[in-house]
Amino acid sequence: MSASVRALEFFSGIGGMHFGLEWAAIDAKVVAAFDINPQANACYNHNFGLEPVEKSIQDLNPKELERYDANCWLMSPPCQPYTRTGKQLDDKDARAQGFLFLLDTLSQMASPPMYIFIENVANFEQSRTRQKLIDILSKLDYIYQEWLLNPVQFGIPNDRPRYYLTARKQDRTTLPDSLLQPNLFYGRLSRSWMFEPPFVVGTLTVGEFLQNDILCNDPVFKIPERLLRSRGSFDPLVIAKPSHTRTSCFTKAYGHHGVASGAFLQTRGFDVCNYHSKCNSIVYMYFLFNEPTKSFLEFSKTNRFY
Repeated sequence: MSASVRALEFFSGIGGMHFGLEWAAIDAKVVAAFDINPQANACYNHNFGLEPVEKSIQDLNPKELERYDANCWLMSPPCQPYTRTGKQLDDKDARAQGFLFLLDTLSQMASPPMYIFIENVANFEQSRTRQKLIDILSKLDYIYQEWLLNPVQFGIPNDRPRYYLTARKQDRTTLPDSLLQPNLFYGRLSRSWMFEPPFVVGTLTVGEFLQNDILCNDPVFKIPERLLRSRGSFDPLVIAKPSHTRTSCFTKAYGHHGVASGAFLQTRGFDVCNYHSKCNSIVYMYFLFNEPTKSFLEFSKTNRFY
């Protein structure tokens, strides 16, 4: 028996949306994924046993997509055109063109997907790209809801606010205009869980996700002394102790870029703002590559949406 939700995953990366769909515990299957990055595709194939289509999004066409008989599109397009720390070129950025192409393709589909789920960086909600998205969804009779949610709201100690959109298409072939639902959420951006019953989880600490041997201060993971001396001091907001319930957002530059790329782990007590502290009394460490991932995996074992 085929799954009731057959999804196409665009900009699939290593498969975050695929994992989320599995974790949602619904009758669903990703039937195809699309990404141009060969390393990400190899990781995706390893994770799910499904080899993504390695081609530019702009090389796809409506008939090709319709052959998959999918009723759901999952999209996590590049966020760089919209980040607050970037140039914010929005729809003029070359990295936005794949997503804009998909929006145009959506309008050309003989059988557009019933469901759409989109994720992007906070600030996307103020973009021209988002406005085009909303205009097309409205034109095609989708009911949609927009969200700005943060993992810390769900008990995960990582401050990573993200924009989400969920959309469902109304069927004009079976419903008269008088029964079509108005989009009650137009222009509303939800910043909290709005369904009943309320979604409540306990607040977890950073220490609950560390590898058992991390506090041994392995020199491989220590922040280079040259970086410490060049900085003098760090913003307390990027310093995380095992007892903390929040860490700053991790980016792909983490581990090879010293500033604004993610949280550092403090394993000894000291005043992080005191630049007179000696480097040998300061122990800053990088988080291990699998610890941010582990936070979501541990969370997913004990929490489900129904």
